[in-house]
Amino acid sequence: MSLMKNIQNQLNDNDNKYDKKVTAKDFKERTQFLYGNFPGEDLGGFKITGVNNTGFRMGSYWIKWPTISQLERYRDGTQYRYGNWKEVELKTLPNEDPVSYNNFRNGSKAVKVTWKAGNKHHNAYFTPSTIAGLVYGMSENNRKSNTLVMKAMEDIRHKSARVKLFKNPLVPKHKVRRGDIRFVILKKKSPSPATRRKLAANAANKRAAASKTRGIPASKRKRSPNKSSRRTVNETSKK
Repeated sequence: MSLMKNIQNQLNDNDNKYDKKVTAKDFKERTQFLYGNFPGEDLGGFKITGVNNTGFRMGSYWIKWPTISQLERYRDGTQYRYGNWKEVELKTLPNEDPVSYNNFRNGSKAVKVTWKAGNKHHNAYFTPSTIAGLVYGMSENNRKSNTLVMKAMEDIRHKSARVKLFKNPLVPKHKVRRGDIRFVILKKKSPSPATRRKLAANAANKRAAASKTRGIPASKRKRSPNKSSRRTVNETSKK
């Protein structure tokens, strides 16, 4: 059971029907109540390990208090949009999922799987739909539903770190455990200020050079001699 479903059940007298919508105030008050009475305890699939005015900690993830619109969108049991997914900046984004061959883009959600072979550590990024298929055998048609896939990710996230989930498709002998995976949002690493200044200067120099030759026929443009022609000129002058 997720935190959202727990709160909905309490507001509806433990009835599983979602008759009453959870407001932002209800969510905050109920979460504070659960932490105050059951700090760090397993509440049927989730643990609340900290609370303050800005948000709460669920397991090792800090989550801001959700807004009304976020509660409306995720009242089916999926938690706050980015609460379970950590942004990671990479200089080069992974090209594609090694199983489905779907491409990753800047801002894509991915599941990072790590393993050790010999003395080296390896990792690979998979799409959530691929992981849902590997763990639960979810059909291709169901994996097209983002809601079903995200619910599967939520279930996986609450499992014990030692639970074996699936065979690594890249290393069949390796069994992937819950502790081997991380839920991430891929972000393209921005260049440093010095690199941005250098790129801007290079672009400005190219524009300036192009403006000098604009309107001049290619046959009449001055060209700098190449290395071979310079060598010939130098040898002639020496003679």
